[in-house]
Amino acid sequence: MPGIAGIISRRSPEECESLVVLMTECMQRESFYASGTYTVPEMGIYAGWVVQENSFAAGQVFWNELKDVALLFSGECFVDPANREELARKGHNPGSAPGGWLVQLYEEKGEGFFEALNGLFSGLLIDQRHGRAFLFNDRYGMERIYWHETQDGFYFASEAKALLRILPELRAFDGAGVAEFLAFGCTLEGRTLFQGVRLLPGGSCWSFENGTRVERRYFSPAAWESQPSLTVEAFDSEFQETFKRILPRYSGSESRLGISLTAGLDTRMIMACLPETARNPICYTYSGQTTDTLDARLAARVAAACGLEHRVLRIGPDFFSDFPACADKTVYVTDGCFGVSGAHEIYLSGQARRLSPMRLTGVFGGEVMRGVSTFKPIGLSPGLLDPRMLPSVNGTLERLRSSKEHPVTFAAFREIPWNMFGTVAACRSQLCFRSP
Repeated sequence: MPGIAGIISRRSPEECESLVVLMTECMQRESFYASGTYTVPEMGIYAGWVVQENSFAAGQVFWNELKDVALLFSGECFVDPANREELARKGHNPGSAPGGWLVQLYEEKGEGFFEALNGLFSGLLIDQRHGRAFLFNDRYGMERIYWHETQDGFYFASEAKALLRILPELRAFDGAGVAEFLAFGCTLEGRTLFQGVRLLPGGSCWSFENGTRVERRYFSPAAWESQPSLTVEAFDSEFQETFKRILPRYSGSESRLGISLTAGLDTRMIMACLPETARNPICYTYSGQTTDTLDARLAARVAAACGLEHRVLRIGPDFFSDFPACADKTVYVTDGCFGVSGAHEIYLSGQARRLSPMRLTGVFGGEVMRGVSTFKPIGLSPGLLDPRMLPSVNGTLERLRSSKEHPVTFAAFREIPWNMFGTVAACRSQLCFRSP
C-alpha cells in the first residue's frame, strides 16, 4: 500500500539509510508503485515513500522555492481553491506536481497549514530553516501512521510490517489488541495487533526538534461538538451548499475519473451534484460471477440517467482458483485488519484500476448521517477462545458499552477508522481512493 516510512534518530546515517530502504521495500508490492528516500542527517531524519504512479503524491519530494522546506506526503489533499489562488497572487510557483503547492501553503500559514488540509492523508514536513520536523495525519486517522520509540530513535510507517521488518522485538502479538480484535474484529483507540506498535491519533501534528518530541493535535472532535445545533431547515440548506461546494475538488483528475456506484444514497448524491468539469467519468459496480446484485442494477440506472458509461466488474473463476493467495495478500496488505471475507476487495479493485486509477465513491454517509452501524460485537462462542482470554475480551465489550460519546463523533472518529480501515486499505493498494 502506498505510504511513508522513516526514522528520527542519532544513529549513524549509513545504518538509518539502509533501514529506511528495507522499510520501503516491504511496502512496494505492485509494478505501478514508485518509491524513493530523502534524508537530512544533520537533523537525524531519514525517510522514504511509496506512491502510485501519476497520483497526487507522485513527484515528491515537494519543496519550497529555496529548498529548505521539504514535504513527504501520502494520500490526497483537497484544499479550498481560494488558498491556491492566493498563493499564485503572492508569486509562489508550485511547479507541475499536484502536491507542489502544499509547501508554499505551509510557508504562508505556518503551523496553521495543517488545519487548512482536507482529505485523507499523512505526511512528514521537514523545516530546515527552524530545525523542526512535523509528522501529521488527517482528522480521522484513516491514513494510518504506526510508530514505535526506542532509546535510540523514533520509528514510523504507514504499514506496521515496515516496523516489524527492521525491529524484530516487535514481532509479537499485543494481548489487549488481540482481545479487542476477538471482540469487535478490530483494535480500538491507538492500539494495534502488535506488541509495542501504536497508532498516531487522528488530527495529529507531532513536532521533532533537537531530540525532543512534542505531541499536539491540530483538531479535536470537540471543536465540532461545541457548535450550536441547527434546525432541520438550516441543516438541510447548509449541507446542500457545502456538499456542492466541496464535491468539485474531488472530481478533478488528470486521467479519466472512475466512479464506484452502489445503490446507496452516498453515491446517488455524488451523481446528482457531479460538476460538469468532471472529465468523461466512467462508472462501475462490483458484482458476483453471473447474477447482478441490487447495487449493480440500480447503479446502471443511475449512470444511464446521468448519460454516463457503466460497467459491471465481476468475480471470475480465477478468484476462486487463486483464493488462498488472494486471502493471504489481503491479510498481509492490510496488516491483519482485513481477512478472508474481504479477499475480493483487492481482486475487484485491480479490475477497476484498468478502467481508471482514481476511484471516487460515497462511503460512510450512512454511519455519520443516519446512525447506521456495522460496528458490533462479533459474538464468538466462548468455547473457541482460550479461557485465559475471556476476561480481556469481556472487559473490552463492557468498556465500549459504557461509552457516552456523541454518536456522530463515535461514527466519524472511532467506528470508521477502527472498523472500516481494512476495506479502505485493501482498495488503496490498487486505487487512489476518494470520498467527499
